[in-house]
Amino acid sequence: MVAPMKKQQAHNRSVLSLSGNTASHLPRLLVVSSVSPLLVVIWCKYLTKVGQQPLLQFLRPLDDIERSPHFCLMVYMLIMAFSNWVPNFYMASHGMQFDNKHPRLAKAQLRGLPHRMVAAHNNAIEGLPNLLAGVFAASQCDALDPYLEAALCELVIFTRLLYMPAYYWGRYNAIRTILWATGFFACVFLVFLTVYPDMAWLLGGTA
Repeated sequence: MVAPMKKQQAHNRSVLSLSGNTASHLPRLLVVSSVSPLLVVIWCKYLTKVGQQPLLQFLRPLDDIERSPHFCLMVYMLIMAFSNWVPNFYMASHGMQFDNKHPRLAKAQLRGLPHRMVAAHNNAIEGLPNLLAGVFAASQCDALDPYLEAALCELVIFTRLLYMPAYYWGRYNAIRTILWATGFFACVFLVFLTVYPDMAWLLGGTA
């Protein structure tokens, strides 16, 4: 009993974990809070702006840059929907019972990997309003660089695609938190740039 406890305590002290006592948690949380906005800047300014070619070309359908944010919104909703199937398939493949009459009660009793799968799906639902707010705000601002708007929306999808398996794995939770925060700050920048479009140069855009 002592050995597993020591192993868990050692894991909590890992630099890749945000778990542990408050004294060790707060400095790591500050690092995450500063790293995530920086990753947004790097993504927009250096990774997706070179030659205006995105890393995720499929998120810009028909070469119409102005449709990319709405297409990203559709992709996010599909990720959110299909992520609900993952724990169901896992339970079916492992012979676990599922009560479709009371699905939330059944999923609340899950533990381990299937519980993390459900939690990842719930987090995707919670993140949808952030993207909706960003896309709506950006659509009301004609001064926002369309390439920058597309790059920020694509970053939300990119981080969400990495976030889901990171949540399933669950070992290095700081990486998962950085992915979540990066996607969140991408949405914040979408709203911020509609209020201060002249600040687009921070992300390599044009006002």
